[in-house]
Amino acid sequence: MSKRIGFDVDGVIRDIYTPLIQEHKRIYPLKYIAPFNQWDYELEKNFQIGNEIYNLLDEPETSKSIYLNNALVYKHMASIINTLFENGNKIIIISRNASQNRLMLLMRFISKYRIYVDEYHIGHTPDFKQYVQCNVYFEDSPIEIMNYVNRGSPVFVPYRPWNNTLIKNSLIHMYGSTDMLLMEVTNCVNKLGDIL
Repeated sequence: MSKRIGFDVDGVIRDIYTPLIQEHKRIYPLKYIAPFNQWDYELEKNFQIGNEIYNLLDEPETSKSIYLNNALVYKHMASIINTLFENGNKIIIISRNASQNRLMLLMRFISKYRIYVDEYHIGHTPDFKQYVQCNVYFEDSPIEIMNYVNRGSPVFVPYRPWNNTLIKNSLIHMYGSTDMLLMEVTNCVNKLGDIL
């Protein structure tokens, strides 16, 4: 039976961190960047320029470079999503975007990499993700992961520096490699009842 599979974008499908760091180093070569080990929607804590980092993300030409031209799809994620779609599942994008420019670049990124999507849920408030109902989620933010787990939902979590303290359990499925991920997700989805 068809299941709703929710995907966060940045940190799960799209790598914006590598091009953001490159762009920061190009513009601010002498400014410090802290290790990404505690990040959760607070980039200003990692960059010496503080809140100015958001200007980099929202300035149209710079953000185009970060979000579209230089952002990459994490290994195998496009093909995994498309295979789940082709197997009859509903692909739900759940993303927090702060600006119209970023939303436009998200849509162009999804199109550029030919990722199949059934629904987009785009919000601006910190808690909007908890209202999007899916059978299974892909998420990298520790706060969002725990919100999903606390309501009994399985979550597939890519190992990232900011979530490496999470412990794998029956609902938290950590993955470092995507080589076996499609099989793991398919097995998980097949075990689920029609809860939605």
